Amino acid sequence: MNFENISEEVRVMIGLTYNDIGKALYKGASFDQAITGFNEAINFDGLNPGFFLNRGDCYRAKGLLETALADYHHAMELEAPEKDLNPRLGLLHHTLGT
Repeated sequence: MNFENISEEVRVMIGLTYNDIGKALYKGASFDQAITGFNEAINFDGLNPGFFLNRGDCYRAKGLLETALADYHHAMELEAPEKDLNPRLGLLHHTLGT
């Protein structure tokens, strides 16, 4: 799809829609499909830290801990709220033993 012709507002709304799809799939434990949804959300709005947090949750659920950590760190770079980020990082570092 040609993103250049889509307004920023529409891109954000499409990203949020894909994020909602990803969250629903995550709740149903369809982690691979949820990751696809979050990837699409990121394609439309790569500056939303919540999308990286959510995709990281999927990677963590699949046992891909280093990949989850990379997504959480990217969310931190995008200034994710500490209340959303810190519990995830704490749990992951505890699991990794670091």
